Amino acid sequence: MIKNVVRSQTIVVACLLLTTFASTSFCYAQQSPTRDDAGLVSEDTYHKSIQPLLVSKCIKCHGPEKQKGGLRLDQKAAVFKGGDSGEAAIVPGKSMDSRLLKLVIAKDENERMPPEGEPLTGPQIELLKKWIDAGAEWPETEAPTSKPTRLEMVVTDEDRNHWSFRPLQTVTPPVVVDQAWIRNSVDQFVRHTQEAKGLTPAAIANARTLIRRVYFDVIGLPPMLIDNGGMLHEQTLGIDIDPVAILTQPAAYSALINQLLASPHYGERWARHWLDVARYADSNGQEGDADRPNAYRFRDFVIRSFNDDLPYDTFVRWQLAGDEIAPDNPQAIAATGFIVAGNSTMLNVPMEEEKLRNRANELDDMVSTTSQAFLGLTLACARCHDHKYDPLPTRDYYRMMCAFNSGDRVDVPLASPAVVKDRRDATDAWQKQMNAARKKRDEWLQTARQPIARQVLAEKVAKLQISDDEKKLLLDNSDDPAAKKLADKYKKELKIDDTEYVAALSSEQQANWKELDTAVKQIAYQKPASLPTGFAFADFSSEPRETWLFERGDFMARNERLSLGFLTVMQRDKSADDYWNAARASKGRDDSTQQRYAMADWMTDTEHGAGVLLARVITNRV
Repeated sequence: MIKNVVRSQTIVVACLLLTTFASTSFCYAQQSPTRDDAGLVSEDTYHKSIQPLLVSKCIKCHGPEKQKGGLRLDQKAAVFKGGDSGEAAIVPGKSMDSRLLKLVIAKDENERMPPEGEPLTGPQIELLKKWIDAGAEWPETEAPTSKPTRLEMVVTDEDRNHWSFRPLQTVTPPVVVDQAWIRNSVDQFVRHTQEAKGLTPAAIANARTLIRRVYFDVIGLPPMLIDNGGMLHEQTLGIDIDPVAILTQPAAYSALINQLLASPHYGERWARHWLDVARYADSNGQEGDADRPNAYRFRDFVIRSFNDDLPYDTFVRWQLAGDEIAPDNPQAIAATGFIVAGNSTMLNVPMEEEKLRNRANELDDMVSTTSQAFLGLTLACARCHDHKYDPLPTRDYYRMMCAFNSGDRVDVPLASPAVVKDRRDATDAWQKQMNAARKKRDEWLQTARQPIARQVLAEKVAKLQISDDEKKLLLDNSDDPAAKKLADKYKKELKIDDTEYVAALSSEQQANWKELDTAVKQIAYQKPASLPTGFAFADFSSEPRETWLFERGDFMARNERLSLGFLTVMQRDKSADDYWNAARASKGRDDSTQQRYAMADWMTDTEHGAGVLLARVITNRV
């Protein structure tokens, strides 16, 4: 799988040139501040300077379409109220208490607004300060006709034009002077940058050092090298290596790499990186930290994926919906262990509110890990508010959650639905046969022991270290309160097993018992073997569960019922319903909603979905 990604040099080179996400919040206007002859803020300052500043430079991120940080700067009441920070953006008469001014004069570059470009100039800051100190006059005609409400973020075409969301393109490697140093296309980018900065590459490593580096990189183990008449015999793989050829013949070096890639240790070494991304563990975490005996199935799937060179799009699709996409493939079913690999809390708590809280937190883990692992996006930020920097509305978060809310973590059989049904039917039939045989045996004994019940009990009572009157009381007055008290006191000593009744039966009766008991044992031996199971994900049924948009992330504040959806910024010509309808048409199984199937299709779609970002993220991870 990852070998294919590494060898796809076009994608690697393209991603080496990509930068990180960035967006701006507060920006500044270029016009000069309006002043009167005394240098003070005039009455029309708002109209001439303040309003143009907000409209032309700030409303894009803090207006009707978007309110980054929960702040609107196009409504008077909203400005004076402030955003998510809880501080008023503008406090009339108190510029130094106004968050807006604090941010534009902040010394910390990570806090100062605007986050990109040059900071506001001294005169621009002074204008804001004087305007606020003078009372921050904002004409009532600019006030909204109703109480300001926080509108949802609107994802625009400009958002979709961010480099990370654009279509993948072939990149031509740059020309370099030092052609002798180049061995592949990636080297051209590296050497080009070195030449531009006047840097000289490090000296070529000797054969032993190079071999050692390669071994550690590919399989995570050191080579066991022994000199053998000019050759190096490596004991781990049992191969001979020509040290001269390794440095001078590209084919020899490639042959060594391929031998290492063919080793099972390759998957063991590189699977660890993805298992970290997937937050894999063998236990639940939290204070209970209960073991997960079948969690290793997902770990083994990842290792096999590397060793078997599983295509990356299949690797992704199976982890999201392997049980829906390839329901007959045990590896695909085990792959959904990705979804449930995070820590979990016991949900069988008595308080309903605690159950809801735990469920919301576990769903958040599934949504946030999916977005981070595959797309490199912190979608979890949108659980409570629109993302402050990326074009990720809160609505997108909860619509993505729909796919996971319809199921949960469970030990699932690693077999096709047909095999599971057949085994379930066989087990049910066996259970009925077993129940009938046990009932027949037990009812026979119930009847056979009646004549000897008092005798067997008397033998038990006789052994008790109590008086004769108490023994008589136990045998003849079972309803007497004193007798009941005695029976309870010696409950353990007076317990009679079926074997004790059988021992008191006649020889003929014992033969009958043996025949009936043997029949039960023979049926027990015929019990169908259990199918192997894996700690994975499965839907509750074919019908989606009710999923709500929580106001400000409060799981008790159900604002609106939602249906399946994906990230708006990475949906162009196909809607979530288009993907979902196609998934349901596949009819891979009839006990699942197919929502995760739809998500997997969208996630790997490089034409209309998230595939362009998916490719960039895994290349950068490698």
